[in-house]
Amino acid sequence: SSLSSNAGIPVPFIPYLLQEFTNKKRVRQQDTYFVDKKKKEKLLNFIIVFYLVLCDFDLPSGYLAKELMVSQDILLPHLRATGCTRLHKPMEVEVKSSKDPTSVRYTLKVPFKPIFSITRKQR
Repeated sequence: SSLSSNAGIPVPFIPYLLQEFTNKKRVRQQDTYFVDKKKKEKLLNFIIVFYLVLCDFDLPSGYLAKELMVSQDILLPHLRATGCTRLHKPMEVEVKSSKDPTSVRYTLKVPFKPIFSITRKQR
């Protein structure tokens, strides 16, 4: 419960977050948690998908990279892996220059087209 109050996260979510996004190590009869590269990437993908849902499947990559304190080079492969495509139309955000990364939009088209279709056998 101290972790919940310190982080401002409701108690029921703590075990799920620790299990999904951290590794547990026992040190001096005490559990410690750390995030390895694989779990960090999993968390980044989770945040991207969550952000896409919140932003109606349209997000400014530069803003998200800045908020997550990661470079565009790290973020963009994750956006592509989730199915996002780059839009060339700038976001409706005031930008100081056309090189400002917040002007790059990525979107996810839903619903997805099925990769395969299931058909009934003809008799």
